[in-house]
Amino acid sequence: MTLEEVARAFPNAFHDCYLCAMAIDYEAHRARFVIEVNLGEEYRRVNVIISGLKFVIFDAPDIHQNLSTIQRLEACGRVTEKSFFPQLEEFRENASSETFFYTFWLPQLLANIHVSATEARLDTV
Repeated sequence: MTLEEVARAFPNAFHDCYLCAMAIDYEAHRARFVIEVNLGEEYRRVNVIISGLKFVIFDAPDIHQNLSTIQRLEACGRVTEKSFFPQLEEFRENASSETFFYTFWLPQLLANIHVSATEARLDTV
């Protein structure tokens, strides 16, 4: 399953969600994202487990953003496109066919988190 497929489990996918926590285990090639997803009338906290991790790339935040004032980090997930990740085609050329690319846009930081892996799944919090 890809992050796009995991997102389809929710009415608003990973739009208008909050990124609560993230842990990356480079030795095991895994990451865990804790996300509060928008269910319409309420939010629910979920764990997204990513395995076969190829990379997690963080854009630098806008220099004018005051990170200490952010209480909840807004996020919006989407399939990675070349328009906001110019190196996408180079990475795709060197990736296996099961590798996916997904991006979380962080509007408060004016930055992205780019993720590439081979598997994603939901886990209980």
